[in-house]
Amino acid sequence: WGACWTLDTTKVSQQHGISGASYVGLVNSVDLVLNVNESNYCASTSSSVGARMMLHDKTTYPNPDTGLSLAPGFSWSIGISRTSERGAGKPYGYCTEYLPQSAMDRDVVYQSSDPCYAKCVEEWTIKTCNCRIARSGPVNSASEVEVCRSDKQMACLESNIDSWAQGTEAKCYCPKTPCDSASYTVHSTSPARFPSIPYQKLWNGSWGGVELDDLIQARVFFTTLVQTDIKHTPKLTFFQLLSSIGGVMGLLLGASVMSVFELLELCFLIVRRKRRRHVRMRAA
Repeated sequence: WGACWTLDTTKVSQQHGISGASYVGLVNSVDLVLNVNESNYCASTSSSVGARMMLHDKTTYPNPDTGLSLAPGFSWSIGISRTSERGAGKPYGYCTEYLPQSAMDRDVVYQSSDPCYAKCVEEWTIKTCNCRIARSGPVNSASEVEVCRSDKQMACLESNIDSWAQGTEAKCYCPKTPCDSASYTVHSTSPARFPSIPYQKLWNGSWGGVELDDLIQARVFFTTLVQTDIKHTPKLTFFQLLSSIGGVMGLLLGASVMSVFELLELCFLIVRRKRRRHVRMRAA
């Protein structure tokens, strides 16, 4: 995907004294102006012009494949909302507990399955084709390996892609579902031409020789401050199971904890009476 930039909202909040989003609407949006610099594109790898924006939680590994495509020459208004999900771990589910990204190590644990698969595919490509995929970031010592470019390397890469699709090669043993996750849902995207002629005149001489057709304005805002929280809980716990069994026994048999003790007492009295009778018969 070329150059990748991440907006660290924590640092921005500290620098400008902003604790978080307090209002909704386009007036309270985060505005970004991007320069795609089309003149530096490579014809062999770029068939389109623009930027790819992904909205993700700061503890989530970014995956550009799930992002939004933004075309230059437009101002994009992007309305979003946030959803958090907490899965139930074992024995009720098969989600994986991940460490925070600050403590994440590629060889130990992953915040999600995406970096695990990226590393697996990258290492398999280096091993079989002696080159790395251009769109993948360097993994460990992959920066010392050249990008796949020659016909032989590209044929090897295509063969690997077919093998991955069929599941015959590069077995990646990666966890799939994180127990904690957060996502942002895009509710609306609307473009408008950017920059306008009056706006160009206002900033005349301040663009520094930038081609105006290469500019993208992205305005991201919340459509609602209500966050959707999804929590997976067991439908029936062990103690609830015991309570249900006791309730059914009490309903069908009239049994209770007190009746169990009464039953034990009755058995004790019967055994004691029989034993006394047996002793009297022997004495007689």
